Amino acid sequence: MFMTSDVLRELTGSRPEVVYHYCGPDGLLGILRSRQIWATSMRHLNDASEQKYAAEQIRAVVRRIAWETSADPAALPVALLIDRVEEVISYVACFSEHADLLSQWRAYAPAEGGFAVGIQTSSLSSGGDWLFGNCEYDCASYDRAVESILRDHPKLLDPGESLDRLVDANDPEVGSLIAALLTLVPLRKHPGFREEAEWRIVRGPIEAERHPTEFRISRGAVIPYQCIPLAESGAELPIPEVVIGPSPDARERTYGATRMLLDQHGLNPTKCDLRVSQIPYRGW
Repeated sequence: MFMTSDVLRELTGSRPEVVYHYCGPDGLLGILRSRQIWATSMRHLNDASEQKYAAEQIRAVVRRIAWETSADPAALPVALLIDRVEEVISYVACFSEHADLLSQWRAYAPAEGGFAVGIQTSSLSSGGDWLFGNCEYDCASYDRAVESILRDHPKLLDPGESLDRLVDANDPEVGSLIAALLTLVPLRKHPGFREEAEWRIVRGPIEAERHPTEFRISRGAVIPYQCIPLAESGAELPIPEVVIGPSPDARERTYGATRMLLDQHGLNPTKCDLRVSQIPYRGW
């Protein structure tokens, strides 16, 4: 994936040692048994408008650049390129910096109880065919990143150029900008979600073509996903902590069974801490 060093550093730097994947009991079992995390089609996330929201902000930056030279934004090759990027599918796996956040329990765990699975970020940043980065909630910061990347691709900002001609000529700027935009779009989120402090694995469509796509059922819908390995066979799972979500019987029944489950998968108390959410149960 193409990205200027400064932008890449901003998206992937200063990562926490552990991030948390919120899920239901079936999600925890799946992670432990398969030693993988699922990356979901971006079009099938809880917020289906994310991809459009990010693309619209990129278009706004293009318009501002075009107005500097009195060019028609729609006449720039990059305008058509954004349209094409908006139609393709990237796969993302979502994590939070927070281990016990009410909004995350409500969004990603069933009412009867779920889990926040802590995963060491060092295991997520070495895949080779995905990017592990933090979501950008600040409009100004995102605009600066987008503008920096766009200006590194002057042919695609030239109203005298044709996107079809550049594609036919196999111009490297086209593939480079596509790769950059496919990374930027999944890492943009509305400021209203800032408290989630979200990090994501992003596997773009080019990389996704080299991996099988699986399907699961969620809320009556068929959801495409791809698997991201957490550990090689025989290696220790990088799960230093699991948090049991708010539920009526978290301590009475769930704690003991979950401790047995973790032990069975080599995550004994010296390797993986198990604790119960401190948020009072309200039966949402």
